[in-house]
Amino acid sequence: MCSDISYLKSGEGWLYHCIVKDIVSGEILGESTSERMKKEIVITAFLNAQARHNLRPDTIFHSDRGSQYTSKEFAETLKIYGIKQSFSRVGMPGDNAWAESHFATMKKECIHFNQFATRDELRHTIFAWTNGFYNTTRVQARLGYLSPREYASLFTDVAEVAA
Repeated sequence: MCSDISYLKSGEGWLYHCIVKDIVSGEILGESTSERMKKEIVITAFLNAQARHNLRPDTIFHSDRGSQYTSKEFAETLKIYGIKQSFSRVGMPGDNAWAESHFATMKKECIHFNQFATRDELRHTIFAWTNGFYNTTRVQARLGYLSPREYASLFTDVAEVAA
């Protein structure tokens, strides 16, 4: 999985949006928004992903070297669940390129050309697009023209049959 933080503008000011994304399926596993870009936004996004998907120990969490990701509290949170942390090398932000690509898509499809009077309006739009469209409906060529959730279910179904 990978993670990154992006910033979005509303009439009330900036809103920071953090995602945790499955690299294989492209599904957004967890997310969080905040008016401040502090370690809590990353911890909350990860805990949301963990609560929804019960992430397997030894899963690798890719991110950049932002202070939110390098904080002691976040490292301890990952350790509790047995998640391994991987940082990109300094000046080489490749470990979270998948998350950055998601933000580019989201901004093109639902943020640009819209104005949001409030942060709550922006939060609602992001949540609805991510969970009501991107994860469930938006097909991707690299996934055989399935949505991220449909693609992920192929692996879940196989694992359930094998058990």
